[in-house]
Amino acid sequence: MKKKILCVAVIALLVTACAGKEGISQAPSDSVSIYETSSSVAATEKESLSSAPTLTPPDNIYYINENISAKIGDRLEELYKGDKVTTYEYETYEYMGAFSKPVQTKELSRIMNENEIIDIIWNVGILNTDNHISRIAINGKEMTYLYEKEEIKSAMGYVWKLRGFTYEGREYTFENDESGYITAISDDNGECIARYVYREPRDKDISIKLIDKVLSYNGTEWVVNTDRDFIGNLNRIVGYNDFYDSYNNMLKVGGWLDLDTDTYLQYKKGGNEYSVS
Repeated sequence: MKKKILCVAVIALLVTACAGKEGISQAPSDSVSIYETSSSVAATEKESLSSAPTLTPPDNIYYINENISAKIGDRLEELYKGDKVTTYEYETYEYMGAFSKPVQTKELSRIMNENEIIDIIWNVGILNTDNHISRIAINGKEMTYLYEKEEIKSAMGYVWKLRGFTYEGREYTFENDESGYITAISDDNGECIARYVYREPRDKDISIKLIDKVLSYNGTEWVVNTDRDFIGNLNRIVGYNDFYDSYNNMLKVGGWLDLDTDTYLQYKKGGNEYSVS
């Protein structure tokens, strides 16, 4: 009788243990992993954006600040800002360096986020001073930038001055202030259709003015325009010919400058601090 009771108890114990293991191994049906969650943030809202970025496992992921982390190789590869995910790609170009030796450079060639795929095509000439953005295509719609060669008193003897762009068969002209900052866009009828407002940086060590607002005229006054399809927002070269990542509110000025905090993105590796480029 004692043996029979003991066998029943052992069987009951085994059944309980197995049920416990099954309970541990099975996650709740509505649970989602961190990578699935981040992927959904970057999910495309258009069929053409099916290659929108997803969060990869944390290899080479660095903390930037309380709102930003980044995957970094020799350049910025993925940016995680709040719940937004952005992927950056690069193209290698070659130009003539000192003593007529060829030099290779990597330039930003593609940006992907949940709203846009932005392709950036560079003009790379004989010298480094010839390198500048030639075209930008946003979701397949191309904007071609127009430059003029301007002679100056320097070792190079000239610079390329950005004067405007063409888009969907129309030509647009930039207006600049005395410092060279792009302040407005006029259409091919000479009518001013967009204005850029700049502000002083909160960090006094930053020596440039920062893009603050894009304005359009509503018939009676100039008002802030946040429409992504507005020509003033489609144009991504602002300030002193700097590339503006409007999705993340960041400016490419050598490194990446976060306009939400007015700080350059930097990360620590092996006890040293590096700029995010």
